[in-house]
Amino acid sequence: MSEELIFTHSEDGVGLAGVIFQLRSRSHEGLVCIWIHGNFGRFYNIASVTIGRNLGLANYPMISANTRGHDITNLIWKAGKAVAGGSSRELLTESPYDIGGWINFASANGFQRVVLIGHSLGAAKLIYYQAQRHDPRVVGLVLASPGVRSQVSSEQLELAQAMVDRGQGDDLLPPAHGAAIWNRLSAASLLNRHATLPLIYSDAHEQSYLSQLACPILAFYGAREAQAGTGSDTELALLKQWCRASPRVDTQIIAHADHGYAGCEPAIAQVIAQWISSIQGER
Repeated sequence: MSEELIFTHSEDGVGLAGVIFQLRSRSHEGLVCIWIHGNFGRFYNIASVTIGRNLGLANYPMISANTRGHDITNLIWKAGKAVAGGSSRELLTESPYDIGGWINFASANGFQRVVLIGHSLGAAKLIYYQAQRHDPRVVGLVLASPGVRSQVSSEQLELAQAMVDRGQGDDLLPPAHGAAIWNRLSAASLLNRHATLPLIYSDAHEQSYLSQLACPILAFYGAREAQAGTGSDTELALLKQWCRASPRVDTQIIAHADHGYAGCEPAIAQVIAQWISSIQGER
């Protein structure tokens, strides 16, 4: 199997890096998985690399892809200009430019069909992308531990809005009560997420982005996430209910897995590979 560093640009000119895992024979029948990391993630996270290696060995090539929101903060280059990036400053509404750039890269390299895999916040990004684009190249979505709940206090929202009004939207907010000191967002990033996430998952208006997706969907959580108060069977049932336009929605709890999937990566890769095989059999 080969592991190759790859580079591309988002649709609006941000330089992006990643890695592709695939068998050297490349008998992949034109399908590739693209892993979109979560908050503070990066393409070389242990989980995404290990899952990518296992999927590659199962003859499902996988790209583990950086977005402009990789790591807590980073320097990104956009149209030749250095800009502050990272999860602390990214705007969720710009994420389709990154995902579109990676799908365009895959198409240019012989992959006509794409399965998007989004971990945590990455799941929201790929839902937002596909609801906006209805990209025919996307044949399936995998929602890996999606964060369906917004936990933003009214005090944080008021402070963020005041900072934006003063022209300080790029400045970091103080950490939320009980959060680690590094777990901070800019005022503009927090307001953007708070405005966008309810449109992705919430069914309050009967027109959530998730409800508009017409491709097969797999959603799962780790069993140890449920013990920590998220990722329960109830949340999976809600996700399944919200996916009204999808022809097929599968859900699963992964035994022993926490949010980072430490030690459970081969099992998760097997779940994803078996699901892809099953949806291919229905074509």
